[in-house]
Amino acid sequence: MGVDCPTQVEPIRPREAIRSGIEGVVKVEAIVRGGVIDEKDIKFLSGPQVFRAAIRTALRQYKCSTERGEYTVTQEFKF
Repeated sequence: MGVDCPTQVEPIRPREAIRSGIEGVVKVEAIVRGGVIDEKDIKFLSGPQVFRAAIRTALRQYKCSTERGEYTVTQEFKF
């Protein structure tokens, strides 16, 4: 039993992070319901705040296959 997200979108590195030379790892927890992730179900656990909007945009585009119900997943994004 679990969740698989065959459609995953890479977040776009924000211009502010590029200009400032900001790098880091952002850890996110999200709830998958009905094969998608709603913005209200995204929780940032750690990492630079500058990347949060890009990660939210990417996660909203994920398409997941779930056996049923809802699943809490965690993912790390490296910038």
